[in-house]
Amino acid sequence: MEEFFYLYVIILFFVLREVLMRKVTNKGFCLCAFLMLAMVGLRDIHCGADTWNYCDFFVNPKKSTTYYSIQGVEPGFRVLNSIIGIFSHNENFYLFVTALITFCPIYWYIGKYSSCKVMSLFVFLTFGTATMMYFMSFYLMRQYLSIAFLSLAIVFYKKNNEKINKNVVLLYCIALSMHIASLIFLTSQCSSLICASLYSPGPKPIVGTPMATGVIAFVPKSQKSYLSG
Repeated sequence: MEEFFYLYVIILFFVLREVLMRKVTNKGFCLCAFLMLAMVGLRDIHCGADTWNYCDFFVNPKKSTTYYSIQGVEPGFRVLNSIIGIFSHNENFYLFVTALITFCPIYWYIGKYSSCKVMSLFVFLTFGTATMMYFMSFYLMRQYLSIAFLSLAIVFYKKNNEKINKNVVLLYCIALSMHIASLIFLTSQCSSLICASLYSPGPKPIVGTPMATGVIAFVPKSQKSYLSG
């Protein structure tokens, strides 16, 4: 899909622009964030190998002959489909709403903790084959919904002075109900919290998050002085 290449070039342009000018702006981030959302949420239902499969499963969950109907999906994803179906059974509406649910928490996370937001989007876009498959073929939709709720969980975790509360636990459960792969992240964080509590009296870090979710990659605040000149 050549659109993915264009998106890649546009975001790379804004990254280089901010690095060379040593000036961070929100305009580039907003534009790139919109383009990423539009590429996934405004696509035709036949654009991407897995797009139609998810749309057909959404419209006809009991009659669908797709892989997801035969093999089954996690309960949280079924509930999400049912909630969206209350408002509309239009496939394009479904794609846009699920894209919003996926990207908005990720954008919020980046907006709060990144000092170079466009670079964070670029890292997210170029993280690996998984992200490319999601943008180009709509594969791994449930995994990225899980990533979105994990991102929200981390925001609430940080807001609560790096302590797990009921909101964090709820978001973890929702992420797990979207895709079982989120267990990788949960196991990683539990291990990091245990190790931190044993060997460090200070704030508890979130270890392994970037590899576990594929999105929690941002420029540390310590780099802000360099980029802002």
